[in-house]
Amino acid sequence: LEEAILKSDWEKVAELCGKETEVAREPVLDLLKGHALLALNQSNESLRLFALQSGSKDLEAWRSWAEGFCSRNPSSPAALYLKGDSCARLGRWQEAESLFRKALERAPSYYLARNALGVTHCAQRRLEEAEREFDKMVKEAPAFFDGHISKGSFLLLAHRPDDAVSSFGRAKNSTKDA
Repeated sequence: LEEAILKSDWEKVAELCGKETEVAREPVLDLLKGHALLALNQSNESLRLFALQSGSKDLEAWRSWAEGFCSRNPSSPAALYLKGDSCARLGRWQEAESLFRKALERAPSYYLARNALGVTHCAQRRLEEAEREFDKMVKEAPAFFDGHISKGSFLLLAHRPDDAVSSFGRAKNSTKDA
């Protein structure tokens, strides 16, 4: 599983994480599969898996796993991105931002980290920085559904509803969920 993550082989990651069940959920596997499905433009299922992991126990398990994975793979953009995600889920925005930036230093076109960095800026109400990241991200990965959704949500936050509708329209054309 870790080898597939390091290669950003998201289809393999989703496969290896298996099917989750409501009875015996594994928060780390659910979150990993959520990230894999996000990268594969299967956003409805991704969002469902992310929503299941909102309790402090689940988020702490995710943080612990992500920190260990990143310590074993400190130069991996995927490891830095996932650790950044674990920080963001705990509201540790500055630490998340630093990790997303490190991922982008190692792989400037790592669109998952670019999108997450934009979301992190939005959470901190740094809208100009968010817009720059989202603009770069949709140029680098125009087929990435969640990038258009993130940019559209940002545009709503920035009181630009017409632009938001356009971004959401581009998202609809890039997903299996449409």
